[in-house]
Amino acid sequence: MAPTVGTNHPILREQTGITVTMGMTGKLCLAIDQTTVINEVISPTPSDVAWATDFMNDFEANGRVIRDGSDLPRLGRAEKIMKLAVAFGVQPSL
Repeated sequence: MAPTVGTNHPILREQTGITVTMGMTGKLCLAIDQTTVINEVISPTPSDVAWATDFMNDFEANGRVIRDGSDLPRLGRAEKIMKLAVAFGVQPSL
């Protein structure tokens, strides 16, 4: 996705949300004040981090065995969330 022109934060938030739904983990900025909104939208939520942590703990406890076709996509999602959580300093919700 292209950078958002202007400083209209609702539009920036919406366009960054589209970026996230496309699976991207970054967005180009044209102004420094856009970074706060972009980082907020791109960073995982504490509940996402809690889910990923639980999934990874269960996966590790089961010997990292792929049980069915849904494990690989969930593993990929959990790993992506965990990497973003570290990058953005997001802690899991309790």
